[in-house]
Amino acid sequence: ESCSTAAPSTLVRKSPESRVRPEVIDDFVRNFLVKMKLFRTLDCFQTEWYELQERGLLSNEDTRTVPDVYAQNQQLDNEIKELHRDLAKLKAATNEAKEMYIKLKKERDFHRMHHKRVLQEKNKMIVDMKRLRQHYDAYEPTLKQLKTQYETAMREKMLTKLERDKAVSQIIGLQTTLKQIVAHPPPAAAAPPAQPRTQDREKEKGGVGGLRVP
Repeated sequence: ESCSTAAPSTLVRKSPESRVRPEVIDDFVRNFLVKMKLFRTLDCFQTEWYELQERGLLSNEDTRTVPDVYAQNQQLDNEIKELHRDLAKLKAATNEAKEMYIKLKKERDFHRMHHKRVLQEKNKMIVDMKRLRQHYDAYEPTLKQLKTQYETAMREKMLTKLERDKAVSQIIGLQTTLKQIVAHPPPAAAAPPAQPRTQDREKEKGGVGGLRVP
C-alpha cells in the first residue's frame, strides 16, 4: 500500500462583498430632488409618477435602472463637493493660523523693541549714576566742611541762647528787687546840722568888722 501525504487544505474565507443595488430612474430623480431641496417639485413628481404607474402608462424602459455612468457621475460629484467642503475648512484653518502667526510676530517685535528700550534706559541710568557718584565725591569735602560749620554755629547759638536766658533772668531779678524797694523804702536817717558855707562865714566876718556888706 502506498501512503500518500496530502497537504493540509487551508480554508480561505472570503469577506462578504457589499454590492450596491443600482438605482431605478424614479429613485434617482427623487434623490436628486431631495439633494437640491426641491420638495414641492418632489411632491408633484411623486403624484404624477404614481398616477402613471396606476394607469399602467409606464413601460419597462421607463422603470429600468439608471446606467452606471450616471451613478458614477453622481458619486464623483458628491466626492467633489465633499472635497470642496474639506478644502474650505482647510483654507479657514490656514487663514486662522496665518492671522495667529502675524499676531504673534507683531507681539514678538513689540516685546523685542520694548526690551531694547529697557536696555537703553538701563545703560543711561548706569551712566547717570556714575556721573552723580563722581559729582558727589567731588562735593563730599565741601559737605563735610559745611557740616562742621553748621555744628559750630549750632553750638554758638546754644551758648548765646543760654547767655541771653541768663541775662533775662538777671534783668527780671533786678526789676523785682527795684519794685520791692519802691514799694517798701527803708527808714530815713537823722540829718546832721547844716553848717554855713565858707562864703557866708566870710561875709558874716566882714559885717562884724565894720565893713559894708553889699
